[in-house]
Amino acid sequence: DWNCIISDRDCETKKVHVSKALLNLIRQLRCKDAWFVKNNTIEYTYVRNNYGSRIDRIYVKNLANYINDIKTVHVNFSDHSGILMTLQLPTEIKIGKYYWKMNVSLLDNKIIKDKFRIEWVRITNAIVNYDTINDWWEMHAKYQIKYFFIDIGKEENQKKYGMLEYLELKLNRLYNNLNNTGRMNYEEVKTI
Repeated sequence: DWNCIISDRDCETKKVHVSKALLNLIRQLRCKDAWFVKNNTIEYTYVRNNYGSRIDRIYVKNLANYINDIKTVHVNFSDHSGILMTLQLPTEIKIGKYYWKMNVSLLDNKIIKDKFRIEWVRITNAIVNYDTINDWWEMHAKYQIKYFFIDIGKEENQKKYGMLEYLELKLNRLYNNLNNTGRMNYEEVKTI
């Protein structure tokens, strides 16, 4: 429910006030109006006293490729109609260079939080190098944040799995000692 329009086609009357701020934001973010991905006609989502407008919209970027259907749904408990969008998402998950999911458990680590605070200052200092904050976010900040957490995640995994390898080695030595001598050093097991 945007409660504003960005084009005269979104309203029955020609005395229209277009929201330039929203229009600029949508253009900067390179979003698409999901309705027009599947439809060529207009359906108003707000109708009152012989006036209709399309002030309820869904904006998408990459999801536009997966829209199966989009339609208005009229309800009796609101003066706005809902928009129902159905997506047909691929069943195959792309792994590797196509897909990255942040390990959110990194955010529980105080040391990592402190490192990120320092990194965030560096990232935000670069805002002055971009025309808009959206350009800064899309072309700089998003990638810097992503690669910060990829690198820190690799470091944490190396620590974790390095420690696991060390502990496995110690347990294997104890196991081999048990097989060779028939005795278990329980004090050493407790320290592991």
